[in-house]
Amino acid sequence: MRFPLSTCADRPLRCCGSRQGVAAVEAAIALPLLILLVFGALEIANGIFLTQTLAVAAYEGAREAVRPGGTPEQVQQRIEDLLVSRGVHNFTVSIVPELTASTPSGTPITVEVRAPMNALAPQSIGIIGDRVSIRRACMAKH
Repeated sequence: MRFPLSTCADRPLRCCGSRQGVAAVEAAIALPLLILLVFGALEIANGIFLTQTLAVAAYEGAREAVRPGGTPEQVQQRIEDLLVSRGVHNFTVSIVPELTASTPSGTPITVEVRAPMNALAPQSIGIIGDRVSIRRACMAKH
């Protein structure tokens, strides 16, 4: 005995209903995750860029500090020029030990640069949080 093939017209609507609802539910679940992934990657990339920028600024500041005749003002200006040119405005600089005209040659000078991780993107989504990036460079005075 053969059974005739049934068609969609023979079945109730719930069996052969449109799949548009399924696609909408899948999109509603996947789209927020995709957006979170993209913006999270951008925020982490900004954090890495900031960390590298602070490392370069600390190095350049230390180079300025160990030069003969280098002053704290010159160090601050060199670091500020570099950071502002890269879009970082909220930062602090410290030089240890205090740099003076009488600082003897061979003294290790450490320059530290700090900035909040959201210094480049204040409207961050919060993956990095309220962390502060700190980078130091140490060189011997000439």
